[in-house]
Amino acid sequence: MKKLFLSLVLLLFVVLGVGCKKEDEKTITVAASPSPHAEILEEARAYIESKGYKLVVKVYDDYIIPNVVVQEGEVFANYFQHIPYLNDYNEKNKSDLVPVLRVHCEPLGVYKGTKSSLEEI
Repeated sequence: MKKLFLSLVLLLFVVLGVGCKKEDEKTITVAASPSPHAEILEEARAYIESKGYKLVVKVYDDYIIPNVVVQEGEVFANYFQHIPYLNDYNEKNKSDLVPVLRVHCEPLGVYKGTKSSLEEI
């Protein structure tokens, strides 16, 4: 399963030409959130590099900047968002970014904190 996932990541970037600059056609530059997306890309690094490509991962703590740097051409892909978020971003920012693959969504927990019930939240 892990090998299949790594193959899909490589296919995503290579077949679609993502991350290929004319001066360095073997470099794949990706913007990602720190966890888990950058961590997943780090796991894929050895496999991608074994196929002759260099992976550059730029980590951002912000959810807007990865789309901005793709739109501006600083990086060629990002890995952090689901399609509803991308669609909302495109609409609000008049951009035309497109999804290539679906990105998994991590489960989030709700913790009590200072409230005693969900109704208070």
